[in-house]
Amino acid sequence: MITSQRKAIQALKRLSPDWVVAGFFYDFGKNSAGANASNLDIFLAACARRRQRRT
Repeated sequence: MITSQRKAIQALKRLSPDWVVAGFFYDFGKNSAGANASNLDIFLAACARRRQRRT
C-alpha cells in the first residue's frame, strides 16, 4: 500500500498497474472554484501519461 501521492507517482515509473484504488476528500467549504488541481487530478494525469507511453 502506498500512502502518499508523491510515492504513488514515483511508483508509476516502476510499475504499470491495471487498477488504482484511491481515497479522495473534497472540502466543499473551500471555494477554490476549480482553480487548483487536486492531488487526485495530478495522479490521474500521471497515470494517463504513463498509459500513453505504454501503448
